[in-house]
Amino acid sequence: MTLKLRERLLLPILVLIITGMGISIVVSNRYAKESISDITKQQMEQTAANLTSALDAWLVQHDSIIETMSEIGILGQTCRLGFAGKIKRPEANKKLAKFHQRHQGFESIFVSNLEGNVAASSNPEMIDAVNVSDTTYFQKAIEEEPFTSRVFKSRQSGNTVFTVNYPLYDGKLVIGVISGVVRLADFNQIVKGVRIGKSGYVYLCDEKGLTLFHPVEGMAMKTNIAQYEWGKQILEQKKGYLEYRWQGEKSIAVFQQSKTNKWLVTIKALPEELFASIGTLQTLNFTIALVTILALGIAIVLLTRVVILKPVRLVLEFAKQMASGDLNAKMELDRKDELGELVHSLNGMGDSLNKMFQISALRKLVENLSANAANLKEISLDMGNEIRDVSGKTDNVSGESTEMTASINETATSLEESAEKIATVASGAEEMSSTISEISENTEKTSSITKDAVKTAAGAAERITMFGDAAKEIGEVTSTIKAISEQTNLLALNATIEAARAGEAGKGFAVVASEIKALASQTAQATSEISEKIGNIQSSTDETVTDISTIGSTINEIDTFVTSIAAAIEEQSVTTREISESVNQASSGIATVNASMGENARSIARMTEEIAEISNSTGRLNTSSTRVSEESEDLDSLASEVSKIVDQFKI
Repeated sequence: MTLKLRERLLLPILVLIITGMGISIVVSNRYAKESISDITKQQMEQTAANLTSALDAWLVQHDSIIETMSEIGILGQTCRLGFAGKIKRPEANKKLAKFHQRHQGFESIFVSNLEGNVAASSNPEMIDAVNVSDTTYFQKAIEEEPFTSRVFKSRQSGNTVFTVNYPLYDGKLVIGVISGVVRLADFNQIVKGVRIGKSGYVYLCDEKGLTLFHPVEGMAMKTNIAQYEWGKQILEQKKGYLEYRWQGEKSIAVFQQSKTNKWLVTIKALPEELFASIGTLQTLNFTIALVTILALGIAIVLLTRVVILKPVRLVLEFAKQMASGDLNAKMELDRKDELGELVHSLNGMGDSLNKMFQISALRKLVENLSANAANLKEISLDMGNEIRDVSGKTDNVSGESTEMTASINETATSLEESAEKIATVASGAEEMSSTISEISENTEKTSSITKDAVKTAAGAAERITMFGDAAKEIGEVTSTIKAISEQTNLLALNATIEAARAGEAGKGFAVVASEIKALASQTAQATSEISEKIGNIQSSTDETVTDISTIGSTINEIDTFVTSIAAAIEEQSVTTREISESVNQASSGIATVNASMGENARSIARMTEEIAEISNSTGRLNTSSTRVSEESEDLDSLASEVSKIVDQFKI
C-alpha cells in the first residue's frame, strides 16, 4: 500500500502523540494512585485524630460537668444521715433533674451515700432503691479518687453506659459520691457525620480490645478484636495504619488511642471504595487523552492541508501542466517560507523554459533542416535510379559479352574436337551399319518375349483380383462375428446384472456370465485384429493388381518401342551411309571457321574487361547514393522529431 504525503506526515505524529499520551496516562495514573492513597491515608489519620480529640473533649465535658456538680454543697448534704439528709433531697433532686435536662448525654445523675444507697437522683425511682456499694467506680470514688468506670450494661435501662464519679465532701471528709451515667450511644453524634467510602465506619474499643461502640448491630460489647491478629497489632501499636482482611475482604484500619481513658478510635474502610476515584480519574484521563488526540489529529490534518498539502498540490498541478507541454503554467502562493521559495523558483523555471522555446531561429532552423533533408532525399533517389539503370545495362552487356566469349570458345573447342571426331565418325559409320543388322534381329526376339509377358501379367492380375474378392467375403464374416460378440457381451452384462439382483443364488451364474463376457471381449478383439489384417490384405492385393496392370502396360509400350526401333534401325542404316560421305566434306570447312572464331573471342574478352570496370564504378556510386538517401531520411526524421517536440510546448 502506497502512503500519501498526508499519511506519511500524520502517522508518525499521531504515533508520537498516542505514545506520549499513553505514557502520560500510565505515569499520571500511577502517581495519582499513590497520591490518592497517601492523601486518603492522611485524611483517615487526620479523621482518626479529630475523632480522638472529639472523644477526649466529649469525655472531658462529661467529667467537667460531674466535677462541677460535685462542688454543689446541697448535693453532699443529702448524704447525711437522718432527717438532716432527707430534708435536702427534694431540692437536690430538682437540681439534678435540671442538670439532666440541660445535659441530655447523661442517662441519669445520682448521689450515693457512704453505704452506697442512692440518696438523690435525676431519676426519682432510683432513690433508696439502688445500692452501688459493690461497684468498682463507687469504691474508687469513695477513696477520694475521681474515677471513670469501664463500659457496662446498665441494670436499670440495659443501655451501654459508663459512669463519671467524683467524691462529695463535707469539709475534708468524704460523705458520698456523685455519679453521672453516660450513654455511649451518644458517641454516635460525634461520628455520624464521618463518611469513609460507602461502607466504611468508625468503632470504639477499650485498651483490652473489647468493642464498646460499633455501628453494626450485635457487635458492641460482644466482639473483642484481641482475638484477631490484626486486632493484636492495633492494640500493640495504639496509633497507625494497617491493611488486613476481614470476612474475606481487604480492609484498611486507621486507629488512635484516646489520652483521656486509653480507648481506641478505629476507622475501618474498603480500599476499592477509597480508591474508586482512581478508576474515575483513569477514565477521565483516557477521555481527555482521546479528546486531545482527536483534537490534535483534526488540527494537524487542517494544518497540513493548509500549510503543506495546498502548496504540494499546486506544485503537482504545475508539474503536470509542464509535463503536458504548457510552458505558460503559473502557481499563485503568497508565502515567505521554504514552500513559497520553491513555488517562486518553479515559476522562474517555467518562465526560462518559455523564453527558451520562443526563439524563432530554432523553429526556422528546424524548418530549413526538414526542407534540405527532403531535397537531398529526392536528389539521392533520382541519382540512385539513374545509377541503377546504367548498372543494369552494363551488367546485361557484360553478361552477354561473357556468354558470347564463352560460346565462341566453346564453339572453337567443339570445332577442333569435331574435326578430330569426324574421322572417327567415318570409320564408326561402317561399324554402325553392321551393328544395326544385329540389333534388328534382337528386336524381333524381344517383341516376341514382351507379348508372352503381357499375357502372363494379365493372368496374374485376374488371380489376384479373385484373391481380393475372397478377402472381402472373409471381412464380411468377421464383421458378423464381431456383431455377435458385441451382442454376447451385452447379454453377459445383462446376465451379470440379473445375477447381482438374485443375490447369493446368482453368484455361480454371475461367474459364468463374467467368463462369457470375457470370452466375448476376446472374440471381439480377435475379430477386430482379423478385420484389420484382412483390410491390409485387400489393400495389398489392390496395389498388386494395380502394379501388375502397370507392368502389362509397360511391357506393351516396350513392345511398341521395339517395333519402332526395328523400323528406325532400317532407316539408320541408309542414313549412316549418307553421313559417311558428308563427314569428309565438313572436315575442311570446320578448320576455316575455327580460325575466325578465335579472333572474335579475343576482341570480346577485351570489351568484357572494360564493361566490368564500368560496372564496378556504378556499383560504388549506387552504394554512396543509397547511403546519402538513408542519411537524408534520418535527417528528415530527426527534423520531424524536433518539430514535434517544439510543437508540444505551449508558449
